[in-house]
Amino acid sequence: MKTKNLLYILMSAIVLSFASCTDDDKIDYLTKDEIPESVHTFASEYLPNNKMVSARIYSFDGGFQYIVHFTDIETVFSSDGEWYDLRSEKGLPETTKALLSENSRKQLSEQHATDKVLIMTKRPNEEIDIVMDNFKTYCEITGHEGKTLAEEWGWDYDDTKTLPEKMKQFITEIIAMNTRATDVKPWLNVVKFSDFKGTIYRFRFNYFSFVDFNGDGEWFFMKEAGTNEIIKNTLIKAIPEDVQTVLTEKEPNAIASIQKITRFDDNKLYGFNKLYGFDLGDNQFILINSENNIVEPPLDKAKEYINAGFNPKNELLYKINANTTGPHFLRYAFKVTGPTEDITLVMDVNGNMRNIWAGPITTEVGKSVALPRAVLEMLHEDIVSYIDTNYPEKDFIYIFHSYSEIGDTPAEVNLVMPIPNNLTTLIFDTKSGEFIREYNTIKGQE
Repeated sequence: MKTKNLLYILMSAIVLSFASCTDDDKIDYLTKDEIPESVHTFASEYLPNNKMVSARIYSFDGGFQYIVHFTDIETVFSSDGEWYDLRSEKGLPETTKALLSENSRKQLSEQHATDKVLIMTKRPNEEIDIVMDNFKTYCEITGHEGKTLAEEWGWDYDDTKTLPEKMKQFITEIIAMNTRATDVKPWLNVVKFSDFKGTIYRFRFNYFSFVDFNGDGEWFFMKEAGTNEIIKNTLIKAIPEDVQTVLTEKEPNAIASIQKITRFDDNKLYGFNKLYGFDLGDNQFILINSENNIVEPPLDKAKEYINAGFNPKNELLYKINANTTGPHFLRYAFKVTGPTEDITLVMDVNGNMRNIWAGPITTEVGKSVALPRAVLEMLHEDIVSYIDTNYPEKDFIYIFHSYSEIGDTPAEVNLVMPIPNNLTTLIFDTKSGEFIREYNTIKGQE
């Protein structure tokens, strides 16, 4: 068991003190009317079977908070009545798990069916720390597929010796050598979580700035929010000097403006060279490849695709949003509009179609827009043959490719068609065109 986690539990020992109450309309220290309505609303929704016993105001420099005791539960709310700490030595009620995402609740149910949650604390960035009665500590974070549970990894010798060697080298050479000790709080440092690409380690500088590493210890994503200048002063040292030179030639103030850096696999001939993507804010995105050249969005291929698939009669306007789907795969979203057109086309860096739709993706009759036949015919011929045979009179309104675990060659392509009060998705093998299965979106998989 990790020493760090044990110390955290011991230092967070729960001490509850309850005051008696003889008048249902009177609460010790504060009356019910003196407590914000949002606290009462929270209690009725998440603590419905726990009576409010006492409440008081705790003042500190710059503000105050409400400390409210319920039966066996101590809670803390901000001056605005927003919760940020719940704790109970007997275990928080199941109703409090509704504060977590559906995915996090599912993970807790699968991994800790018989364990109790002792503490839930909401961070300034809305992430939620969770302490279990088996000494496990987690944090509900925003990962790359939405909210998920991350295991708190700590920052002492016992923890760090188990981290991937490349990650430890990065921390030693880039972070530790260029960061004051007081800038990095030990309890914020490392969490471990998973998504479809596998294990991910996140090194956190503070509530809003972090670096993500793959399971093998290679970093692939950095993000900074606020004014700490961590990328500018520290993390930029992980970027090759030649790449930095090209970046500043393109945008002289780039390094001071960086909000995110993503290191993609190029996948050109499966060589896995690196592409460095720099988000500077206001949709300004600069991509530099391993040959130190600026990579421009595949606008010409987007126009070629739209012209072939939609045969527009009028000139169209193309608006480009870069890096739209997170750090695993680079995507460009083209919003294509005209007098009658409203098309969204998503392409990879090489200009291959990944998603396409031309109107609302809805079950409401008459509101969706069918994709032209020419768009369908750009798919594998066996896919076209299958839908002609089995769904000759049906419209398809959305095509999207599934993510791939290795590289960026999707294994499956999905075609969505509307049916009464529902959507049906057909899944095919991208390369062979073989039909795999179908499911209904609302009613669930068939």
